[in-house]
Amino acid sequence: MALSKNSQWEVTEWGLEAIPAKDRTTPVYPIPAGRLGELREPGFYEWPLQVAEKSWVNVPLFMAAFEAALLHHSGKYEWTFDPDTLKNSATEAAKIHRRDFK
Repeated sequence: MALSKNSQWEVTEWGLEAIPAKDRTTPVYPIPAGRLGELREPGFYEWPLQVAEKSWVNVPLFMAAFEAALLHHSGKYEWTFDPDTLKNSATEAAKIHRRDFK
């Protein structure tokens, strides 16, 4: 059951999952809750940078769902939500996606 969702992503008790498109343009892409807070390097969450490298990802939709997932799952695992890291990650993810797909 989705705690929140948009047209591409849903936040669940399990974590964050892409909603597969009927036309197969969006694949199954699950991110376990325990891994949401992983860092690529200090100041950047791993997942926004990783999914920004995928052509099928709508980065703003991902970032909205990712923030909701972080807020919901923060404190349940060995990571906590950091708004500055989220902001840095969103900016960098947008740059990556523009560079790779524009």
